[in-house]
Amino acid sequence: MLLADRLVLMHQGGWDEIAIVGGPLLVIGVLIAVARKQRPLDQDPEEDDPEDAPPADPADGPDGR
Repeated sequence: MLLADRLVLMHQGGWDEIAIVGGPLLVIGVLIAVARKQRPLDQDPEEDDPEDAPPADPADGPDGR
């Protein structure tokens, strides 16, 4: 192996450092994008407002009595 070949292998010009940092960032970005696409869309924020809901009947317990 020539000296020039060894110098090229020793100094990659920064692309390997970019890959070490950019690779995981790219994976995380793709995972976030996929998670946002799979998230259900919010219907209407006022529909889920607990203030407008009728009061809960204590007779309607979890056991159905």
